[in-house]
Amino acid sequence: MEDGRIVKGLAGVPDEGPVLLVGYHMLMGLELGPMSEAFIKEKNILFRGMAHPILYAETDSTKEFGYMDWIKVFGAYPVTATNLFKLLSSKSHVLLYPGVKSVVVLQGEQYKLIWPDQQEFVRMAARFGATIVPFGTVGEDDIAELVLDYNDLMKIPFLSNYISEVTRDTKEFKLRDESSGEVANQQLYLPGVLPKIPGRFYYLFGKPIHTKGRPELVKDKEAAKLVYLEAKEEVEKCIAYLLKKREEDPYRSVVDRLSYSLTHLPENDGTPVNIIVGSHVWVEDTDVAWIDGQVEKINGQDVEITAKLSKIYPKDMEAPAGGVDDMTKLSYLHEPGVLQNLKIRYELNEIYTYTGNILIAINPFQRLPHIYDAHMMQQYKGAPFGELSPHVFAVADVAYRAMINEGKSNSILVSGESGAGKTETTKMLMRYLAYLGGRAVTEGRTVEQQVLESNPVLEAFGNAKTVRNNNSSRFGKFVEIQFDKQGRISGAAVRTYLLERSRVCQISDPERNYHCFYLLCAAPQEEIEKYKLGHPKTFHYLNQSKCFELVGISDAHDYIATRRAMDIVGISEKEQAQWRCHRATSYYKKLKKGVILSQSRWRGRLAKKELRKLKMASRETGALKEAKDILEKKVEELTYRVQLEKRLRVDLEEEKTQEITKLQSSMEELRKKVEETNVMLVKEREAAKKAIEEAPPVVTETQVVVEDTQKIESLTEQVEGLKTDLEQEKQRADDAARKFDEAQESNEDRKNKLEETEKKVQLLQENITSHSINHRDIAEVEDKPQKSLNEKQQENQELLIRCIVQHLGFQGNRPITACIIYKCLLQWRSFEVERTSVFDRIIQTIGHAIETQDNNDILAYWLSNASTLLLLLQRTLKASGAAGMAPQRRRSSSATLFGRMTQSFRGAPQGVNLSMINGGADTLRQVEAKYPALLFKQQLTAYVEKIYGMIRDNLKKEISPLLGLCIQAPRTSRASLVKGASRSVGNSEAQQALIAHWQGIVKSLTNFLNTLKSNHVWGESTCQSFLNQETET
Repeated sequence: MEDGRIVKGLAGVPDEGPVLLVGYHMLMGLELGPMSEAFIKEKNILFRGMAHPILYAETDSTKEFGYMDWIKVFGAYPVTATNLFKLLSSKSHVLLYPGVKSVVVLQGEQYKLIWPDQQEFVRMAARFGATIVPFGTVGEDDIAELVLDYNDLMKIPFLSNYISEVTRDTKEFKLRDESSGEVANQQLYLPGVLPKIPGRFYYLFGKPIHTKGRPELVKDKEAAKLVYLEAKEEVEKCIAYLLKKREEDPYRSVVDRLSYSLTHLPENDGTPVNIIVGSHVWVEDTDVAWIDGQVEKINGQDVEITAKLSKIYPKDMEAPAGGVDDMTKLSYLHEPGVLQNLKIRYELNEIYTYTGNILIAINPFQRLPHIYDAHMMQQYKGAPFGELSPHVFAVADVAYRAMINEGKSNSILVSGESGAGKTETTKMLMRYLAYLGGRAVTEGRTVEQQVLESNPVLEAFGNAKTVRNNNSSRFGKFVEIQFDKQGRISGAAVRTYLLERSRVCQISDPERNYHCFYLLCAAPQEEIEKYKLGHPKTFHYLNQSKCFELVGISDAHDYIATRRAMDIVGISEKEQAQWRCHRATSYYKKLKKGVILSQSRWRGRLAKKELRKLKMASRETGALKEAKDILEKKVEELTYRVQLEKRLRVDLEEEKTQEITKLQSSMEELRKKVEETNVMLVKEREAAKKAIEEAPPVVTETQVVVEDTQKIESLTEQVEGLKTDLEQEKQRADDAARKFDEAQESNEDRKNKLEETEKKVQLLQENITSHSINHRDIAEVEDKPQKSLNEKQQENQELLIRCIVQHLGFQGNRPITACIIYKCLLQWRSFEVERTSVFDRIIQTIGHAIETQDNNDILAYWLSNASTLLLLLQRTLKASGAAGMAPQRRRSSSATLFGRMTQSFRGAPQGVNLSMINGGADTLRQVEAKYPALLFKQQLTAYVEKIYGMIRDNLKKEISPLLGLCIQAPRTSRASLVKGASRSVGNSEAQQALIAHWQGIVKSLTNFLNTLKSNHVWGESTCQSFLNQETET
C-alpha cells in the first residue's frame, strides 16, 4: 500500500492505467497463470506481458499450437521500445522483467537481482505518467536446481557450437543489436536444470512509484537512475520478505495442504440438513470430543441444548447399535459420526473398519491370536472384498488377486502415528502373502521363511522404546515381495531409509536405545563372558535412561529368536565369526597405521625443531652482521657530525678573535685620545698659571670682552664632554674585557667537551672491531653533542610550521609563505642534509590545508605558494652524484603542469615577481641537493598538479549542468538564437533560458579568473591559454 502496510489481495495496484509492473523472472513463466487469473477475477484487468524476442522467431520446429502461441494470442509483445511506447500510450497494465536476459546465469545466483544498468523503462513510464509497481514472486520451492550454468555450457564443445549456431540462425533474436537496451547481441542461454515445479506461489507487490508530474525524469538521467534504484531496491525487499515468509508457511508442502483441506471441510459438508427442535445431534465437547444431545430451542444461529457447546452435527438415529463395517454406509459422514462408529466397534473387539477400499485399524493393546490363525487365513483366501468382516487379510487378498489377474505390481500403504500398530500390521500382511504364495514343505529354508524371519532382525536393529510405544520403528522400510507366474514367492527385498542415528548416542528418559544393545546384554552367560558384556546400566549409551527392561518382554528370549532369524535369513555363525575376524583385522591395521602416523608426526616435529634452531642460528649471524653494518654507518655519521661541529667551533673562535682584535684597536685609539686630552689640559693649566703669575698685583677693573667669555664657556663644555666620553670608553673597555674572559672560558669548556667526544668516538671504533658494542652507550654519545642542535632545529621547524598554517597573503605580487619556506630551508642548509623530517612536515601541512576541495580560494592560494616554491627549487637545486642515482620521473617538461607553469613564467616575467634575497631570481646561488631535497621537489610537483586538478574539477562541476542544459536545448531555439528572430512566445522563452545558461557559464569563468588573479597564480594571458589547453583535452 501507499503507507507501507501489507494487505491481502491486489488493493495496492492502481485500477487505472498506465501501470508498469516490474519484477524478477525466476519461475520460467509458471507464475504468470495464477497472477493473470487473480488480476482478471479481482480487478477485471488483463495485463499485457512483454516476452523475450527469441520466442517470436519466424521458424518453429513444432507444428502444434504450443505454449508460446497461446502467449501471443493473449496479447504478449516482444521487449522493444516501440512496443512499450504503444502499450503505455494506450493506458494498459504492462508486465516487464528488466533482468530477464540474465536470469539464473551462474550457480548460486537464483535470487540475485541482476538488472542491466539502464533506465529506459523509467524514462518511458515518466513520459506517459505511468505508475511503476515493483513486485516479487517465489514458489513453494525453487523452480530448478541449476546443474550447468552458462560458463559450464560454453566449456562443452558441441553445446557451445550449438548455442552459437542457434543464435546465428535466429533472425528475430538480434532485434536491437544497433542499440544497448535490455536485449542486445546476446547469445542464446540454455541452462541445465533439474525441474522442481512448484505447486504454490507467493506474490508481494511493493510500494507504487508515481511518475506523473515529474517531467525531469525524461531528460535528467541522474533523477531517472534514482527512481530505477528505488524500484530495484523494492523488488529485492519483496523477494527477501517472501523467502522469509515461505519458510514460516505451515502449509508450504502439498501434503500439508491436502491434509488441511481434508480435515477442515466446510460445516455440514455434503447433503444439506435442517436442524429443528427435537433433532438428535452430535455436540463437540472438550473432554470426550463428541457427545450426543437433543435440540430444545432454536433462536436464529443459537441452538439451546442440554450443555453449552460450540458446534453441533446431526445424529443418525437409525444407525445399527453395533455400528457399520463400512463407514460409507453412514447417513452423516462427519467427525463425530466416524468416531462414534469406531468406538462402538472397538468395544466389541472389532478393530478393523472399512471406509470404501481403505481399512482403518485401531490398536487393541493386547494379543488377539484367534483372528490371525491359519483358519482365518483359509476363510479370507479368495473371498470377495466386503463379503466378510473387515480384516487386513482381505486387503492383502485383494492386492494379491489383482496382481495375479492383471499381471501388474500392487502396493499396500501402511501409515499411522506412533503406536498405531503399523509394525504388527505389516507382519500380518507378510504372513498372509507368504501363506498365499508358499510352497510345499521341503528341506532347507524357503524364501517365505526368510521373508518372515527378516522382521525380528529389522526390529532388533531398528526398533526402540519410546514414550508412546514399546516397539516403535525408528526407520522407514519398503518391503518388496516378488512372485512368479504361478503366484509363488520367488524372492524378496527390504529397503530401509531414514534411520534415527542420533538415538545411538543420545536418549532421554524413559525411552530406550535400540533393542539390539539390550539383547546382547541378555545373551547366555558364555557369550557375555566371551564378548565382555555386563548390565546395561554400566554402558554410557544405555544408562542415560533409567528404563532397562520392558514389561512382559524377555530380552533373553528375543536374543535367541533374533540369532535364529539371522541364521535363517542367511547370516550364519560362520559368517559372523568371519566378520568379527575381519573387523579385528581392520582395527589392527587402523591401529598400526595410526602408530606409524603418530611416529611420523613426532619425527616431523623433531625435524622442524632442529630446522628452527638452525634457522635461528643463521638468523642471529645475519642479525649480528646487519647490526655491525648499522653501527658502522652510525659511527660514520657521528664522525661527520663531530667534524662539522668542530668546523663550526673553529669558525666561531675565528670570529671571536677578530672581534677581540677590533675591540683592542678601538681601546688603543681611545687611550691615545685620552692621553692627548690630558696633555692639552696640562698645557692649558700651565698657561693659565703663567698668566696669573705674570698679572700685576694691583687689582683693577678691566672690561671683559664678550668673545673671550664665549670661548671659555665653549672650552669648558668641550672638556666636560671629553670627560663624559672618557667615562663611556672606560665602561666599554671593561665590558669588552669581561666578554673576552667569558669567551675564553666557554672556548676552554668546548675544547674539553670536544676532546671527551673524540675519546668516546675512538672508544666506539675500538668496540665495533671487537663486536661487543653497547647500543645504549652509542645513543648517549650520539645524543650529547646533538642535543642542543636538535632542540634548536626542532624549535625552528615548529615555528616554521605555525607560520605556514597562517594565511600570510602576498607582498609585491609575491606569496610570503613560499618565500619564508625557501629562505628557512636555504638558511638551515636542509637541501644538503642526507636525512631530515622538515620536508615531510611541510608536505603534510600542505596536504591538510587542501582537504577542503570545494573552496577554490584556498586551493588557488596554495597553488600560488606551491608553484612559486617549486620554481625557486627548480632554479636553485642541482642534483648531486649520490642523489642522481635516485629514481626520476622521465616526463617532458611541456607535458606536465610544472612545465607549462615554467613556460608561462618565462613568457611573462612582468606578471610574476620572484625577486627575494640579494637581487632577483637570476642571482640565486646553486645548491647541491641531496636525495630528501629532490624527493621533496617531486612531491611538491605532484601537489601542484593535484591542486590544479581539484580546481579544474570544481569548475567542471559548476559549469557541467549549464553546458548540459545548453546542449539539450531544442534545435529551434538555437536556430532562432543564431538568426536573431523569434517566431513565437515559446521560442522567446527558450532563447531567454538558453541565454541565461550561457551567462551563468561566463559568470562562473569570470569568478574563476578573478580568484586566480587575486591569488597571483598566473598572468591573465597565461591563465587563458592554460584554460584553452584543458578545454581541448
